[in-house]
Amino acid sequence: MDNVLFSGDWSGVSVILITLISGMTLFMIAFVIMSRIDKKLTPHLIIGLTIGVLMAIMSMNLKVTSLVFNGRAFPLVISSLFFPVLALSIDVLNEFYGKKYAKALLNGSIITQTVMFILMFWFVEIPSETIEMHNTFISTFAMATRGFIAGAVAMYVGTLINIHIFCFFRRLTKGKMLWGRLLSSTNTGLLLDIVLYTSILFVGTRAFSEIFQMMLVSAMVRVTFSFLEVPCMYFMRWLKEKHVFLVDGDVPIFEYTVQGNEAVK
Repeated sequence: MDNVLFSGDWSGVSVILITLISGMTLFMIAFVIMSRIDKKLTPHLIIGLTIGVLMAIMSMNLKVTSLVFNGRAFPLVISSLFFPVLALSIDVLNEFYGKKYAKALLNGSIITQTVMFILMFWFVEIPSETIEMHNTFISTFAMATRGFIAGAVAMYVGTLINIHIFCFFRRLTKGKMLWGRLLSSTNTGLLLDIVLYTSILFVGTRAFSEIFQMMLVSAMVRVTFSFLEVPCMYFMRWLKEKHVFLVDGDVPIFEYTVQGNEAVK
């Protein structure tokens, strides 16, 4: 492309920053609007929004792009640019509504992906107008199947680890040190997601050196997101205190009291 954002020796930096910042900004705006529409239904609306965006991202699993750093191009599955933004929803649910809503998002995502996969399988089997078109759909679906499995396994394992690490440190810190909880849980979960997703999707189809480069660039995206997420989460907490997000507290919010080493409602 001739667009300056996608050209130049360090264009990969601008692509990563613009994608992550714009994605997180859109999500935060949506969260606030949802809390204004119906405070009690906000966590359910967040779950619905995130699953919908996830389905759109999953459709880009087969598209590989290149990000340029210091004049060198590194291959990257384009969906890897957007997946980290979904972690913001997980952490917002975990922090403001509790682990059960974060897990509900995770389980709902896996169920939705499975239903979508089954429906796609049936749609592909229905005869097309021509044999050539039918064969094209079959070959495309065969490639998408591996992407589905890679995405589902990586997301489930990585997100589950993220949720449990976040909750562990919340109990340990008695609800304090939000930045530490975010950096530890998000980086661990997302980096595990990278290894599983890239390995399942590409081992046996691409050279190991290329797979390693994809992991390296994906790790850069994830680590960048984890540091950008910290001010976003503190901003969401500030909006809550100012009654902009969650307004007057009708939605249950965690209040921490010490009972042994546990943080409870």
